[in-house]
Amino acid sequence: MEKTNFWNDAAKWGAVMALVQIVFTTAGLFWRSSLLSLVSVAVFVVLLFFFTKRRVLLYGRGENGYGYGQCMKYIFWMMCFSGVLIGAWEIVARNVLFASRYETLLGESLKAMASLYSEAQLEMAVSMARTMFFSPIWVVVLSVLGAVVQGCFFGLFVSAFTKRDVVWVKHAEDSAERKDSSDE
Repeated sequence: MEKTNFWNDAAKWGAVMALVQIVFTTAGLFWRSSLLSLVSVAVFVVLLFFFTKRRVLLYGRGENGYGYGQCMKYIFWMMCFSGVLIGAWEIVARNVLFASRYETLLGESLKAMASLYSEAQLEMAVSMARTMFFSPIWVVVLSVLGAVVQGCFFGLFVSAFTKRDVVWVKHAEDSAERKDSSDE
């Protein structure tokens, strides 16, 4: 297998993560289910683990290994790329493809807020919500932020299981060599 550079890997596997998230997000628009949410999170964590482990196996064989911080850095950038692609999809989905569905979702949210706020506050909240919900810049910024937060949260655990610290491996090898030499 040919090694590739950091940015190519982060972009390629970030795009795969984005495609999977787009499928689950689109399915969630029409089928609200806790099972769908659970499957979405499980697939996300498995893919995050798989792509990070793949990176560690390719580049963690040297003298330096592939530490926890390097795993988190890789996950962070992979999620940044993923967030940009998810944001681009969301712009098209919210403003063109599924605009009526998103309008319905926004209306449901605003109805729930109606009992909490006065008429003037509700008018201001409606205009702000509509701006943030359909404005391309806000959609992309919030998509990147959401992807990074989600990826880094699960990445804290994934990195702990995928890292390869050579210090521990070297220590174990040194201990085994000392034990072998003392047996003679």
